[in-house]
Amino acid sequence: MNIRKALSFAVVALVLGLTGTSAWADGADKGKAPAKEAAKQHSDSLTDESLKEKLENLGYEVKVTRSKSGGTMYLLNFERDNYRYVFYCSLSSDRSRLWLSSALRQLPDAKDVRADVLEKILARNNEIGPTHFALRSNRFLYLELSLENRGITSLRLRKEIDGFAADVRSSEHLWNPAKWPKVEAPKVEAPKTEMK
Repeated sequence: MNIRKALSFAVVALVLGLTGTSAWADGADKGKAPAKEAAKQHSDSLTDESLKEKLENLGYEVKVTRSKSGGTMYLLNFERDNYRYVFYCSLSSDRSRLWLSSALRQLPDAKDVRADVLEKILARNNEIGPTHFALRSNRFLYLELSLENRGITSLRLRKEIDGFAADVRSSEHLWNPAKWPKVEAPKVEAPKTEMK
């Protein structure tokens, strides 16, 4: 196996390792304190109802949906500066975390995913943290943000949504295969012949 293939496999493995970062999507937060107990711990924590109210008061049209585990999720679908944003706002099942999550694109087959792009996605995680990319088992790439559900005012919620939306847009060249830069074919020089 050459070094390029080894690097490709290593980068794919690193990106696939990100799939475990989202407790929201995979229900990894099971077994934590029940929602009623978590709500008692912090009087300034959001509830499903107060989150919906804050989102509506900020001017978002909110569509209520359910996660695979039955939790309430709020779909935000809005346009700003000629760009369409679609993502979910939800609380973890124990109500300790607020999640923003956007399904970006389904990545091509592993053999067709470029190592240089995956490397840039990993580097981007470092730049935009705590917002991060995550890859699901269905090969969908997500951008996600998890915040402690404590002291989230309307002003802070607006700031977090605006920042998240900016990260979605500014990273499109990484998550949208149609925007990946073209790879130039290697130039092959014709063999030189000796003149006698």
